[in-house]
Amino acid sequence: MSRRSARGFTLVELIMVIVLLGIAAVAIISGYGQVARSLSTNAELQAGMQLARECGEYLIAQRRDNPLMGYSGVTGASICSTLPDPQGLTVAVTFTEPYGGAACGGISSCKLADITVTQGTQTLDTASLMLASY
Repeated sequence: MSRRSARGFTLVELIMVIVLLGIAAVAIISGYGQVARSLSTNAELQAGMQLARECGEYLIAQRRDNPLMGYSGVTGASICSTLPDPQGLTVAVTFTEPYGGAACGGISSCKLADITVTQGTQTLDTASLMLASY
């Protein structure tokens, strides 16, 4: 049997293919790790946004549940502390009263509630809610 009629791959060719497949596998695995970290960050941001919206709904419910209290009775930085606290999130509410911004429209009694959701030192979401007595 002559050398020209032999078919197949040499040992060098097989090693080169294995090395190239290894490099491709490393690139794919590192890309997957980055996607997994990104998904975790997105879940935290979404939880922060949801918690800020729930806090705003809670503030509005205070007025609805007790109409005699009015929005002037909605006070305190820990007003949203009764909400569930997923993933170690912290909710802080600060009030600006009386609020005289353009959004108030000349109404005599306006209050601005700024809701901030943090996780550790990172701010995940902020929401502002204007409370007005008509």
